Amino acid sequence: MLTSQNSLKIKIIKNKNINKIQIKKIIKLKNSEWKYNYSSHIKWIKLFLKPYDLHFLLIKDKKLIGYNLLRKRLITDNIKNFHKSDFFYFDTFIIDKNFRKKGYAGYFINKINNYILKHKKLGLLLCKKIHIKFYQKYKWKKIIKEKFKFLDKKTRLNIMVINFKKNKSKNIFLVKLN
Repeated sequence: MLTSQNSLKIKIIKNKNINKIQIKKIIKLKNSEWKYNYSSHIKWIKLFLKPYDLHFLLIKDKKLIGYNLLRKRLITDNIKNFHKSDFFYFDTFIIDKNFRKKGYAGYFINKINNYILKHKKLGLLLCKKIHIKFYQKYKWKKIIKEKFKFLDKKTRLNIMVINFKKNKSKNIFLVKLN
């Protein structure tokens, strides 16, 4: 288990402020799980990330051991005069394989959750069935797909939310992820 938080540091960097060295470290960590070449990552970043999207870096002894991307996006309520508000799309969560099952993931996700809650925003993520229990352990809730309509993405993944005010109306939320 996580023995000391003294050597841990979390950096939150707006996409517009991230540097090439940090990007290379993020890509290296992501490639340990998802195999895409460097230029594919760079192309994806340029196409889909906005300047105000947030990179969360978990650093231990100057080594990047965890990464999360919070993408600030808009959600529209289809009932209340199409009320728009922003939310955080929790996109990409990874811990270095050498640091898994040691408490770092829990520490990291709790810090990210606190950020979402502190900013009074909805957090939304898409995940495979195998990951549902992990996220539920950290207060994320699975929600029925019919509550959300994605305008720019088709998905078979599960939808999970944090800081979602349940209402019993027939509201459908329109979501644009990219």
